[in-house]
Amino acid sequence: MLPLSHDEVVHMKGSLINKMSGDTNQKFANLRAMYAYMMAHPGKKLLFMGGDIAQYAEWNFEESIDWHLLDDPYHAKLQKMCSDLNLIYRSERALYQYDEKHQGFEWIDNHDYQHNCISFMRKSDVPDETVYVVCNFADETWENYKIGVPYKGEYIEIFNSQLSYYEGWNIGNTGALKSRDEPMHERPYSITLTLPPLGVIYLK
Repeated sequence: MLPLSHDEVVHMKGSLINKMSGDTNQKFANLRAMYAYMMAHPGKKLLFMGGDIAQYAEWNFEESIDWHLLDDPYHAKLQKMCSDLNLIYRSERALYQYDEKHQGFEWIDNHDYQHNCISFMRKSDVPDETVYVVCNFADETWENYKIGVPYKGEYIEIFNSQLSYYEGWNIGNTGALKSRDEPMHERPYSITLTLPPLGVIYLK
């Protein structure tokens, strides 16, 4: 058997790791959702070289990162989203103060397999700093989706992985979401959301 050429090896590496299903829109939506979920989840974050631009080929220490991919808006906007997530992580204490402790995390709903959604809270020692994270891993928009919340008031979407700004489908929530006196998920109030397909949103 003849040895593979360098170009054939690179092609094989790319095809092995680029296994997300769907078209280009769906692949990038899934990747954005995964990064947004990772950044909100407890634990230390690791994004290896080339991950922030969705490099197709596996990293090779003998070669440069494929920076030319940034000429494509999908790759460039993914890098911008990763940068924005880092800024949010640094500015929202709830995402890191109790990173390794139980009091920094609380499920809202981890049983909604019918919609392929999960929701949770990241908490600091100040209740007003709580970040509410809702993940829709289904390729379908969920309108009038309700989650229980502990406090009465208005909730604002501070991040959405499916904004058109990130080459997403621009489905989400604009303006304040007012809580209702309708208990849900063992909490005294609830809010009604629009969840973008293959998307993750943060609320405060």
